Amino acid sequence: MSDMNSSLDLAKSDLAACICKAGDANSMPTSEAESNFPLLTEEVVVLRKSNAEAQEWISNAVTYHENLNGQIEMLNAQVSSLEQEILELNSEKENATNDLQRKLDLATGDLAALNEKLYNAISFTMPFHLQIPTPRP
Repeated sequence: MSDMNSSLDLAKSDLAACICKAGDANSMPTSEAESNFPLLTEEVVVLRKSNAEAQEWISNAVTYHENLNGQIEMLNAQVSSLEQEILELNSEKENATNDLQRKLDLATGDLAALNEKLYNAISFTMPFHLQIPTPRP
């Protein structure tokens, strides 16, 4: 890239010199202008080459930029997909937790009812002095 910058700087200085010489060529006699023609022609060739190199560099930079933008779009799509997946998993986890809590509540109620039945069954079959005291909440 520094080679490109130095080429561009050289081309700029060549162009400036060319413009100065062209201005001087208008004031110089025709024979002098004709003698500078090969120099100016050589400078134009150098400038065209530098211009072609700069355009190629810009084209490569644009292509690279477009590739990076494509990668960013692809990664953003993956992030969105993963975020959606996380939302779905969190929803499933919440539903499973709620379902388990509901089942636990039902089982706790069933256990309490069974304990009461068991207590009542024992109380009716045992003599009064051997009965288990009723727990008070």
